Order: sequence, then structure tokens, then C-alpha cells
Amino acid sequence: MVKILKSEICGEIVIGRNAINYLSRILNEIDPYKIGVVTSRSVATLWMKVLLENTKRSIDQIFVLPDGEEAKSLGNVIDLWRRLIYSKFTRKSLLISFGGGAICDVVGFVASTYMRGIGLINIPTTLLSQIDAAIGGKTGIDFEGKNIIGTFYPPNAVIVDPMFLETLPDDEFKSGMAEIIKYGIINNSNLLEKIESNLDRILVRDSRILEEIIQDCIRIKVNIVERDFKEKDLRMILNLSLIHI
Repeated sequence: MVKILKSEICGEIVIGRNAINYLSRILNEIDPYKIGVVTSRSVATLWMKVLLENTKRSIDQIFVLPDGEEAKSLGNVIDLWRRLIYSKFTRKSLLISFGGGAICDVVGFVASTYMRGIGLINIPTTLLSQIDAAIGGKTGIDFEGKNIIGTFYPPNAVIVDPMFLETLPDDEFKSGMAEIIKYGIINNSNLLEKIESNLDRILVRDSRILEEIIQDCIRIKVNIVERDFKEKDLRMILNLSLIHI
């Protein structure tokens, strides 16, 4: 069942199987002047058709970046800025981030800096990005180091659909599960018990149990972000920098 979590800091978060169906409604509510989709090569190949079917609107530009951390370069940011200018994107336009954590990071940064901020929707496609990178408004690009340049810029909306996890490589799925276990350690022992008692279902990527776990993690993160949006102290616990809340 799709659930909607609304937060003044984190935006509207739609979570659940077929949550992608809500994209058209969200776009109609925002009613952007122009819409751009930024994705990675692998996600574009696997899922772009599904995304376009659910926009129900004309997409003005599709930008395809390299997979992984390579997307988060200053060169890619400059190229995106330039292409937005040439395509006449205004402050009333919007970018859709469609991919994993690296795509969320770089697109969030571009959206936050182009014309001092345009609309942003995150549609994360990896388990790690669904519970972490797409939630909370941290953006970043790599410059002389990882995430050296960045902003705090919450999206208008986040659409978290476990359907996209069907094609996720095993290593990336395990990375997401490691983050989920970390959430259980820092904030919710019940989450650890749920993982242990449903391990077989998790390993076969049962969508119902994944929805429950993802929702639990997002609630944990939203609760922390709302109390410390700019990571002055409490939010550091998400990096295991603090012992307790």
C-alpha cells in the first residue's frame, strides 16, 4: 500500500509499490514551465520507458550521466548548467533526479544552484538512495575529494518505489541493507528484529517487507533531519558520529 509522508523540511515523500503512479499528480500540482530528467546510463536503459509513461506531460530534456561516482564531477555540473540555459529553463522549471545516490547528489546540487534554485523531484532507484541520499536535502559533487562542494536543498517531492529494486545488482542491494542495519543500530531495535525475523523474504526482495523496512528507515531519517537539517550535531548520528540521540 502506498503511503504519503509530508514534511516541511523533507518535502512530500510517496512510498510503496507503484508509487511512480503519483508522479503525474505531483507534476500537475507543481506545474513547472519546463521539465528535465537527469538519469544514469544503466537506469535509462532499464526504466526510462516506465518513467515517461507516468509523467503524462511533455519532457523537455533528458540528460544521461555516467553511472556511479563519475557522475558527480564539476564538468558534468557545468555541462548541465549550460544545457539548461540553452534549453531556456527558467526558475519555474523543474529537474527530476532518476537514479541512485550519485544522481540524487549531483541533480540536487544543480537544482539548488541554477537560477538560485528550481524545482526538484527525487526518484531513487537503489535501496541505499531510497532510504538515504534522496531523503533530507543534502547535495554534493566531488572536487579535490568526495562531496567537497554541496548544498542543503530539500526536494519538492520524493517518490520511493520498490519496483526499481528488481533490477538492482546484488552488491548494491547489500549496501542498502547495511545502511538499514545501521539505522536499526542507532535508532530502532524493533527494526533489527524485523530484519532478523524476515530475512528470507528480504533476500528474495519481497516487495511488502521491503516497503515496511523502507518506510521505517525513512521515518527515522525524517525525524532526525527535521531536528537538525544542516547537520550541526544530531544529524551526524547517521554517520555513526554520535552514540545516541
